[in-house]
Amino acid sequence: MTLAVVLVWTALLFNAPLEGLADPSHTPNPAKAPWYFLGLQEMLHYFPPMVAGVLAPGLVVMALIVIPYFRVNIEADGLFLKGRQKRLRIFYLVAAALSVFLL
Repeated sequence: MTLAVVLVWTALLFNAPLEGLADPSHTPNPAKAPWYFLGLQEMLHYFPPMVAGVLAPGLVVMALIVIPYFRVNIEADGLFLKGRQKRLRIFYLVAAALSVFLL
């Protein structure tokens, strides 16, 4: 609730400038893709279009399609979660990494 109040207050306090109305006959240069296509747009900047626009996304989609066909041992314990000592070690490692990253 506090976050919502802070966001609304910030939105009311600072004026976000808007651009003019969209003109279909004039595309701004460079044309920017929406944020969810930013990775693909950057790949197109550094790789040929066939690699960045067809092969790489196709391989990612194929990898996601194949995942359910792999055998997974659901009943086995996790590799890093055997015993309380290892769980504490992982917790402290993650907490330290987050504190270093955030500071």
